[in-house]
Amino acid sequence: MFKKLLLATSALTFSLSLVLPLDGHAKAQEVTLQAQQEVTYQTPVKLSELPTNTTEQSGEFHTNGIKKWIAKEAMKATASALRHGGRIVGEVVDELGGSAGKTFAKHTDDVADALDELVKRGDVVEDAIIDTVSSYLIDAGVKSSTARTIASVFTFLAF
Repeated sequence: MFKKLLLATSALTFSLSLVLPLDGHAKAQEVTLQAQQEVTYQTPVKLSELPTNTTEQSGEFHTNGIKKWIAKEAMKATASALRHGGRIVGEVVDELGGSAGKTFAKHTDDVADALDELVKRGDVVEDAIIDTVSSYLIDAGVKSSTARTIASVFTFLAF
């Protein structure tokens, strides 16, 4: 009995909501809002006065910090996995598929060499990884568009 009453009430409410106009549609009314806002921008202190996270050693700048160390260790581990046919190779090949996947599998040593070069240089920014990996693949004879695609997918999956 309760289920029938609940079902009937729901059906009646639904049918009335379709037939009866809503308050907003029954009486259209134009509303105009005006707002005035004043924005003030402040220039931060001079860039030379901001604290930095670098130290100068023998004319070269080296960033200090745990993030850089973690990124370097991740690149070393990924390069090792590429050289020894780790799980990352299969994931990238599956993601790329077709000829791009075969090209990646064929040139994993070149990609590992590119990662080793990045570890030596100290650049661990994602764009630097993509640029370096794709340039190594292009030097190995891969078309530039394919090399860039492989480098982007590899960097996304590996890091």
